[in-house]
Amino acid sequence: MRSHEGATVRAAPHGYAEAAAEPSPPRRRSRHAVAARGAHRVLTVLALVGSVHAMFLLGVEAWRFVQERQAVSGLQRQVGDLKTEARGLNQVIDHANDQSYREDLARRQGFMYPNELRAVTQEPPAAAPATQPASTTTTPSGP
Repeated sequence: MRSHEGATVRAAPHGYAEAAAEPSPPRRRSRHAVAARGAHRVLTVLALVGSVHAMFLLGVEAWRFVQERQAVSGLQRQVGDLKTEARGLNQVIDHANDQSYREDLARRQGFMYPNELRAVTQEPPAAAPATQPASTTTTPSGP
């Protein structure tokens, strides 16, 4: 048996060296090795925290992007509605001196001339029973 750095080694069959079951004395770690291991742990934790923070920021920016796109599309719809309204108002301006156009606009808003009578008509309800007559006519009976 030979001694190799504190462990007993004996010759094994077939020419292989085999370590004995006897434990070697514990090695002392140097201060540099302990400090390096601690620094490695700190750097690993910082890298993990930084990665989580970066993922969070990517999520926030993606959410902001979606919100901004929705706001832009809403504003584009409003611009389209305002352009349509502006075309209608420009049409009114173009026909400002046209008497028949102005009369038509006034009638659409419910205005009428003082000597006219208003007749209000109402369509029959859609689900009217078939047993009742649709309209009745009366003839005036005179003396």
